[in-house]
Amino acid sequence: MAINVTLYGSKLQYDPLKDFSPVSLITKVPQILSVHPSVAATSIKELIALAKEPKSSLNYGSAGSGTTGHLVAELLKKRADIRVTHIPFRGSGPAVTATLAGEVEMMFSGPPAVIALSKAGRLRPLANSGTKRSPVLPDVPTFIESGLPIDVTSWYCLVVPVGTPKKVVERLHLAIVESLKSPQVSETLLKMGAPPESSTPAELHVFLQVEIKKFAEVIAIAGAKID
Repeated sequence: MAINVTLYGSKLQYDPLKDFSPVSLITKVPQILSVHPSVAATSIKELIALAKEPKSSLNYGSAGSGTTGHLVAELLKKRADIRVTHIPFRGSGPAVTATLAGEVEMMFSGPPAVIALSKAGRLRPLANSGTKRSPVLPDVPTFIESGLPIDVTSWYCLVVPVGTPKKVVERLHLAIVESLKSPQVSETLLKMGAPPESSTPAELHVFLQVEIKKFAEVIAIAGAKID
């Protein structure tokens, strides 16, 4: 929702700030940088050092061009001043499969794709793109902890068409807030590495403004604009 504003520019047929009324944020999910076990790096600093070696030819997989994982990776390349080749796949599933097979050395994905595989030793998570460590991967430090100013997450929210009656928006907002407080919903989200996080409609509107601006800057760095 925030990425498309800049990624597609004038080709985008809607304005997320003008055509929708915000209801509530639901959760924020970090991107996890994971490497194949054969990669000789157990930390983000070691990976950066490896990528800076003269004969380095590291590749990373993503769920596709313009996805959050792709943009986080390109931001990492700029912040760390490294060269790593992007291999886009059609979805996170193929990217995970390729990384497990060693066809690409690393990948960026949400926590659900990493949790079981890291426990089984088939992937090695090195860094988290959020501001806080993931509850399902507590031993994985954030990029910020490692000295890299990277704060980019995927997130989920509820919006409705602009013009929706205020009473309907208020009722939906209350339902979201109450749902996120329920043990069944909150525990399910936490197991997926997606901590529940509600907001007021006004807070979500500001959040969307901030995210649109943030991703505009990230896309400019990545050189990923389509328009």
